[in-house]
Amino acid sequence: MQALAASRPDLHEQIIAHPNVYPELITWIQQHRQVPSSSSPAGSPSRGAVKKPHGYQPLWIALAVIVVFALVGGGIWWSYKPSNGQYDEALAGLQSSITQAEQSVLQAQTALDELSLRVDASADSEVTELITKADGAITAVKDALDKAQQTLALAQTQGSSKKTIDELNDASNSLVSLSASLDEVTGSVEEITDELQTAPGSAPESESEPEPELEPEPETAACTAPVAGTYPCAGRAIPADAQPLPATGGQYYVRTPSRNILCLVQEGSSQEAACQVLNWDGGGENNGVRLGSSGPALPAAGDFGAAWEIEAPTAAYRTVWHVGNFVFASSQDGLTVWNAKSGYGALINRNAISTFGSN
Repeated sequence: MQALAASRPDLHEQIIAHPNVYPELITWIQQHRQVPSSSSPAGSPSRGAVKKPHGYQPLWIALAVIVVFALVGGGIWWSYKPSNGQYDEALAGLQSSITQAEQSVLQAQTALDELSLRVDASADSEVTELITKADGAITAVKDALDKAQQTLALAQTQGSSKKTIDELNDASNSLVSLSASLDEVTGSVEEITDELQTAPGSAPESESEPEPELEPEPETAACTAPVAGTYPCAGRAIPADAQPLPATGGQYYVRTPSRNILCLVQEGSSQEAACQVLNWDGGGENNGVRLGSSGPALPAAGDFGAAWEIEAPTAAYRTVWHVGNFVFASSQDGLTVWNAKSGYGALINRNAISTFGSN
C-alpha cells in the first residue's frame, strides 16, 4: 500500500479511505499530497506527488508485522502437527501399559483366590473389607483395559494426530495409575494370606482343633460330578453335612468368600433360587441363573442392586448349605446350586455358568 501511494498520487483519497490503511501512511500522504496545478495535464501527477518519500519506516513496520505473523503462525501450526515418532511412541506406551495391567490383574486374582481359600464366614471385617476392596480394584483395572483396547484399535485406524496421541497417552496414564493401586492392594492381600496359617476352608480362630475329615465322605466319594468342577453329589439328595441357611432380613442369602457370587431364596416360598455374578467375565449379558422347584436352571441377566451390600452368610469353600430343597455347595471352582427334589442345577463362577440335568 506504501508503494501504491508513492506511485499513484491520484489514488491518495481512496487509500486514505481504505479500512486497512495504517496511520503512518495517512500522515505520509498528507505530507506529500498532490497539489493541483493548472499547468499539469489532467490526470497526470505533479512533480511533488512523485517525490520520493523521506522515510521508509511504515513500510518496514508492515514487513516486520508480516514476518512476525508468518513465524508465529507457522510455529503454532508446526507445534500441533505431531511427528510419526510421537505417534509410534504413544502406541508403544499404551501397549506396554496394557500388558502390565493384565499381569497385575492376574497376580491380584491369584492372590485373592488364595486368600479366599483361607477364610470362611467367621472371617473378621478387616479381611472381608480387603477382599471387597481387591475385587473392586480388579474390576476397575479390567474396565480401564477394555477402554484402552478400544482406544488402541481406534488410534490404529485414525493414524497420527495430536488428538489421537493425547488419547493414547491419557489411556496409558490411567492404566498405570490403576495398576499401581491394584498392585498395592495385592500386596496387602498376600501379606494377610501369609499371616493366616490355617488350612484351606478352616476358620482363622480354629487353630486349636484341626479341620476334621479333609477326605470326602463315603457318600460323596461314591458320586460322580454331573459337570466338571461341581460338587460331586450335585443333583442328588441334600447332603448329610449340609448346614441350614439362616434367614437375613426376611430372606435367605448366601455368598461366596470372594463376594463375587450371591444367591437368594425368598423366605416362606422356597420355590425359586436366583444367583448372580457381580464381576462377570463370561461374555454375554447372562451373569446369573434362576432355578425353580421343577425344570432346568435357566441362565438370566440382572443385578441384585442393594442386596450386594447385605452382610449375607458366607459359604466357605468345601461347605454345603441348604434351605428347603435348594442346596448351595461352595468350592474354589465356583458355587454349585441345585434342587434336591428335581435334580436340576448349575455351577456358577466368574467365567461361566454350566447347567446340569436331573439324575
